[in-house]
Amino acid sequence: MHPVFTHPVPATPAPSRRSPFNPWMALGALGLVLLLNPGTGQAKDSPAAKDAKAPAEASTAPASAPAQKQRNRMGECSAQFKATGKPGSERKAFMQECLRKPKA
Repeated sequence: MHPVFTHPVPATPAPSRRSPFNPWMALGALGLVLLLNPGTGQAKDSPAAKDAKAPAEASTAPASAPAQKQRNRMGECSAQFKATGKPGSERKAFMQECLRKPKA
């Protein structure tokens, strides 16, 4: 009797167990990031560098008078709270009351 199927079944290749991480690809990606980084090629006195500094200098400008008064008031109330020796859990209520009172 003849076998029904005479041709052998080709074996499927085993799946690869290699890691997808390639150190050369990672190094190339890092080089690309450094190459395309906009901050690496600017000189100190270039117009682009001056424009980048402008927002930082604007934030260091003196605060408005009401904001400065509020900060001073909070500092005074905080000093008063420290002088009372109360636990920190009571600080919020004390600060609210202190900031509501008109300055005497």
